[in-house]
Amino acid sequence: MTDSILKRMGAHRGLPSISTEEFIETGEVLQGRYEQSQFFQGIVGSNARDAGNDPTTLLRPGLMMGIDSNDDVVHFDPDGAATNSGGEFFAVMQQELNMGLTNQTDISEGSLLVAGVIDPNKICLASQSTRGIVGLAAEFYLRKLMARNFILEDNPHEPQIGTWNSESAEDTSRALVETERDKLFHNTGASGAVDLDLPATPKRDLAYYFQSRVAQDFSVTSVTTNDIIIATDIAATTITIASANVGGSFWLVGNGSKWEVRCSQGTLGIT
Repeated sequence: MTDSILKRMGAHRGLPSISTEEFIETGEVLQGRYEQSQFFQGIVGSNARDAGNDPTTLLRPGLMMGIDSNDDVVHFDPDGAATNSGGEFFAVMQQELNMGLTNQTDISEGSLLVAGVIDPNKICLASQSTRGIVGLAAEFYLRKLMARNFILEDNPHEPQIGTWNSESAEDTSRALVETERDKLFHNTGASGAVDLDLPATPKRDLAYYFQSRVAQDFSVTSVTTNDIIIATDIAATTITIASANVGGSFWLVGNGSKWEVRCSQGTLGIT
């Protein structure tokens, strides 16, 4: 965050002595205690709009906010598709804010939540008419953005790309599902070749990790074919760690349209 933004914002932490009337709209969004959360009483730019609300000048509690190229706090859009949206996630609206009042022609002061325990079913993008990021194409990307400062109520230990929550030994071929994201898969216990199929849609920041620990072929296949990007092939379908290359590993991370191979070690077979 730039100094110019900080100069226009006064940080404070919620304290037990603060009147609950000030946070009357927050209870649905904030799940933790006020004194364990962090707020900014900040200046919201005049371009901030909530396209999913009626009127669009009324910013809902839970609306994700970002920083635009002018260092103004406006509605956040992960793809930059929303008009005048901010490309850098910053905070969540704590309270409803009316940008359409006649005496607010340039800027409005809003209460913004920048850290705390939050329910992902109660937050939203400006493009959504209903709240909740669960099930969105950008869900996993949004979760990882928010996990830098927020604890997500339904998954308190949201890992960043490059780390995993758990491991799974795979000794037979099968299909992976989205709920197994952020997990390390290995072929411990396999007596033959194992092939794991990826979910059909490579959603942004949907991540899986793979390592060969037994001298058997260990493969990962895209069921939609030709949508894996690796250094020597931008339209691969299957990545294989052959039995002779036991110990090899790689990550696969969705970018919204394709799977990207990252941080590979050892020799990988590509088809």
